[in-house]
Amino acid sequence: MSDNILKIIYTNRYKDKEFDENNYVKNILTHFLEWQKIEQSSEYKRLLWQDKDKKRLEYDCDVYYYKHFEKLSDEEALHGDTMVSFWTPYKLALYQKTGWSYSKTVKSLELLIKKIDSGDPNYLEVNKKFESFAKIYYTKGNFILLPNRKMNNERNKFCEDRIDETIYQCFNGGMLSHNFTDDAKLHNWITEQNLQMLFTGKNIKRENIITFIKPTKFTAFYMSLNQIYNYIDKAVEIIKSRNDS
Repeated sequence: MSDNILKIIYTNRYKDKEFDENNYVKNILTHFLEWQKIEQSSEYKRLLWQDKDKKRLEYDCDVYYYKHFEKLSDEEALHGDTMVSFWTPYKLALYQKTGWSYSKTVKSLELLIKKIDSGDPNYLEVNKKFESFAKIYYTKGNFILLPNRKMNNERNKFCEDRIDETIYQCFNGGMLSHNFTDDAKLHNWITEQNLQMLFTGKNIKRENIITFIKPTKFTAFYMSLNQIYNYIDKAVEIIKSRNDS
């Protein structure tokens, strides 16, 4: 398996935390929690944006990978992003299974981790389904370099960090198409990022995009628990393929 960057972050930044080889979901949630503690601290809020970028270079697994493994400059590495989000489908799966809604705040994440540690069978069931995804979530197969740093927030807003929907919105007329001067530039970016497997026959056309699942919205109204699990299975397939290429 490709290097798991989160292990390196634990070694470098979380020396008081134990990386659990048998619970990658909890490793990720602990990482989210530690970052939220930093981001919500008064010291962090007083930092200049350049110094906040330095924090990203130390703690963001995707950015860390591009800086230290691909040897990109700081500015280039800061274009890094995860291809498929963990948090968005995971929090919805928890809601579908337990009726509890969680957010990325210190208090909410602390409560979630306590629930998991309590051995609640509903939480353990969801975590078991997500474990294979969690294990490869922070590997190179789930990292992409965006053409524009602002696209990170844009794809979260418009696509909930779904890579299939992201690509769809990048084509001419889509919500993210302004990040590319034309579809030829988009084709080049898709090839550079090794995303051709997202298209039928690797033929890069909007109508050939292989959607992970329909409909596309991550809401309790639109997606059942089984649909979320099927979506995760597809994400694992794509990440493994990119890791092996």
